[in-house]
Amino acid sequence: MVNNVAVPVSDVSYNAQRNPIVEKSFGHATEPEIYGGGVVYTGSFGGAYRPGNNGWQTVIKQFMGGNQAANVETFAPDSVIPIKVSDEFDNTFEFGSCAITSIEINCNVNDYTKITANWIGTFASYSTNNPCSSAEYTAPISVFYNTKIGNMKVKSLRLRLERPFDQQNFIIGSEYLQDLVQNDNVTISGSFTVSPTDYDLFKSIYLTGDPLSKTPSNANKNQIIVDGATIEFRNPEGTSTIGTIVISKFALTDGDASANGRNQFEKTINFKVPVDNNTRKCSFTFGS
Repeated sequence: MVNNVAVPVSDVSYNAQRNPIVEKSFGHATEPEIYGGGVVYTGSFGGAYRPGNNGWQTVIKQFMGGNQAANVETFAPDSVIPIKVSDEFDNTFEFGSCAITSIEINCNVNDYTKITANWIGTFASYSTNNPCSSAEYTAPISVFYNTKIGNMKVKSLRLRLERPFDQQNFIIGSEYLQDLVQNDNVTISGSFTVSPTDYDLFKSIYLTGDPLSKTPSNANKNQIIVDGATIEFRNPEGTSTIGTIVISKFALTDGDASANGRNQFEKTINFKVPVDNNTRKCSFTFGS
């Protein structure tokens, strides 16, 4: 559960880092004393991407910086939430003062769209009488043949949004992390593998738009920014849109091509997404 909302997942993991402090001595060949250090809790969970599910909507909204409307398009200051994990025997760990650190969405041929979230937490408690409520799995998923990425012909798409937090924000007198502090910019990056017969985007990563000359000039374009795309997710029957991700611009960072025998010519492009919360955005909308 994220912020007391159940999330439908197929995999989950969580970790406690105790960062032990070891005393060393000239009089011992071994480590005579080992003490607990600063405590950091981290974890991840993932499953099929269901844009119409309130659980995954909550995760995305919290990552973006709090409760927003159905159209989530602004990166606000980070917000903290509780995260709870239960097993089938009602063994439950509840982690307090948590933040979502990253979200990754993957679209691949012959598969449905998947999403994974990572988190960091401050406190942990355990109980057997307050398990997570059951998640709702009825909201439709989007399979590859009913997922459209603008007019791009791609075999796969990976979109990763990451918000880094300081994991050393300790003070003397407490083993717990203090306020979770974002210590670098939110980054949005990813990659796509284009169709073997499509070269339009692949040319953009190799051609700068400037004359093939080493002569110095102050009129070079050195183009890296191209138009983005709207990722549209429809239900398996293709009858309704269940969600979108709008990326206004791509910054193409590098491209790789390889071939083996008569197999397909694999072409992969990596990208970053510039966002200014004004004209350049990465926004989510949720259907039903």
